[in-house]
Amino acid sequence: MITRDAKLLDAGAGKSVTTAQNYVITLPPGWSQIGNPFNFTVDWGDVIRGSNVENRLVGYEGTLNEATGYDYMRKQMVPFEGYFVKNISSSPTTIEIPPKAAAGSATAKPVADWKSALRGNEWALQITAACDRYLDKDNYLGSLNNASDEWDANDFSEAPFFDQHVALYFPHLEWKKYPDLYTGDFREVKFEGDYWDFVVRSEVAKSEVARSEVVLKLAEVQNLPADWEIVLLDKASRVAINFGEKKQYTFPSDNGKSVREFRIVVGKKDFVETNDLNLSGVPQDFALGQNYPNPFWSAATSRSAGNPSTRIDYELPTTSQVKISVYNLSGQLVRTLFNGEQSAGRYTVSWDGANTFGERIASGVYLVRMEAGKFVATRKMVVVR
Repeated sequence: MITRDAKLLDAGAGKSVTTAQNYVITLPPGWSQIGNPFNFTVDWGDVIRGSNVENRLVGYEGTLNEATGYDYMRKQMVPFEGYFVKNISSSPTTIEIPPKAAAGSATAKPVADWKSALRGNEWALQITAACDRYLDKDNYLGSLNNASDEWDANDFSEAPFFDQHVALYFPHLEWKKYPDLYTGDFREVKFEGDYWDFVVRSEVAKSEVARSEVVLKLAEVQNLPADWEIVLLDKASRVAINFGEKKQYTFPSDNGKSVREFRIVVGKKDFVETNDLNLSGVPQDFALGQNYPNPFWSAATSRSAGNPSTRIDYELPTTSQVKISVYNLSGQLVRTLFNGEQSAGRYTVSWDGANTFGERIASGVYLVRMEAGKFVATRKMVVVR
């Protein structure tokens, strides 16, 4: 509660909650925010709830000056903290919180039970997404013996977005049962491998963006067969990386705002190559391709005259600080097309034939120059007006 001037707030007389019986909360369909009615910590496992309430107590992870994100692994309800819970059915339901104090430490620290619960041929991965000071850490995928390829009780939903946030989720609006966005997506065990399509969304105020980029990390790998690969595919930039080795992928975010689609393929080499969206793996060397089309017509020229822009492809074998610039034959800078850090992969930038100020340039020969670490390469381009 925020006021411009000092105010006296009178909430009236308080009312104690009896500890002689369970405290009942009615949950409408969808997400609800709840709190612990008692002045002592209660184990979430002791709360009485039906199968239509997801077995996830979602808390807030962060402090006043560190806006991170959700924690889906809470095991205890602590006094004076709020939580999200989800009723996945289409009708109201209830939960009952017993007046039973939790044994042991009265903390709200997460317990990563998904690690210790894996058995035999089961496996799981954890992926995190971060943009500036915002973090989405509890994103899980894997294969379990009691899971199915559509909804099952192992899956859990993406909590409502913060006003400012970065979020990773598996969209399953096609599921016949409980279609929604999920942050935990477990499938039945397959002996060749499987793949997951997911979305990364960032919504961060421009004034807060220190570096306008989103970072994906492979945070945990549990029980994965030794001969299996993990490949991350960026559908927008057509980049494929060996995520199991690199463990991190960075992509630019337009002033802190982006929605980007990915695929992660996990399995044997042949399976990965069959499901990699026809994207090849990490380049072996730095490379700057010839622009195409070449020559091309500047953006200010009528489209009927020809192509209004040109595309420039380049490749990175490792994460690098990259600069792509256009110069005239006198060595004067015309425009910088990209300047920043990028993960290993294949990339494309476009140039519309305009300079830094948006003015169309004269016809002639220009140079595109790529700088990545010690690697430097130049290609000639022809602009026609």
